[in-house]
Amino acid sequence: MKKSMTIAVAGFAGIVGIAAMAAPAQAAAVGAQSHACSFTADGLTVAFAHPYEIDGGLDQPLSVTAGGDGSCVLTGRAKISLLDENGKALPYRFRKGADGITTEVGPDQQAVFDLTFATGSGDHASPSKIRITLPNGGGSRVIDWSSSTPASKTITVGGFRPWLD
Repeated sequence: MKKSMTIAVAGFAGIVGIAAMAAPAQAAAVGAQSHACSFTADGLTVAFAHPYEIDGGLDQPLSVTAGGDGSCVLTGRAKISLLDENGKALPYRFRKGADGITTEVGPDQQAVFDLTFATGSGDHASPSKIRITLPNGGGSRVIDWSSSTPASKTITVGGFRPWLD
């Protein structure tokens, strides 16, 4: 009985020791990636990726890339504003799309989020610019949109995910 108790205690102590050794390494890895992305601090840029059609609508991905050697994390979703040629906000209906996942952006990693356009009756927004605002105080950028932007009444904004294309 005493012998089996000693083995059980030694086995438990070994597991605790292994867990204690792994914890600092895991904490360092998470700590290195834990700061929220910022346009200014991380030198991020946003650009339109190739659009594709889905169920009669249009899906327009936007890619987020880092300009420096460091990395940062995007979580949640970007806030968007559609703008006319003078920078004035256009009215449109917003829908929340897929939640996305926490995504690292760095030298070899990009993030993407999708805008999905749906048409219907009533007024449509035909933007010539778009303002992208990052979550967690990451700032915003306005980028030009080509003249081939879709006219839309409803736009679904997806969450961030890794760029896999």
